Amino acid sequence: MECTIPIRPQAKQSARVVSKGGKTWSFQPKKKVDYVNDLKTVLLAHKKTPLINTACKLEVTYYFKQITNGGWRTGTPDIDNILKPLKDALTGIIIIDDSIICWIDAKKRNSRVDGIELKLYDLEGKE
Repeated sequence: MECTIPIRPQAKQSARVVSKGGKTWSFQPKKKVDYVNDLKTVLLAHKKTPLINTACKLEVTYYFKQITNGGWRTGTPDIDNILKPLKDALTGIIIIDDSIICWIDAKKRNSRVDGIELKLYDLEGKE
């Protein structure tokens, strides 16, 4: 499966915890929930097969809009934090669970446009 998602990559932050009147609850900010939902919408449009439920490899390149084109993106967001929303979006749409991702090759690059390019490979030779 290959897909280009024309959305600026965002990091997933820890859930926010709020206490009031002796009650405590946690939530994800609306912006982050909307981001994962936007990723899911694009992934649904690219869905061609049943849910993958075997070991797979995820190759992903995150592109961040900059004045200069090309080059490695250093600094924030951290690559491990931008992987989580994508894995969340893949789960239940493309893959059965993100625990089946056994190999990740991830990069951050500067570009003239924001976006995410991903490739998902079946490590057991079925795709």
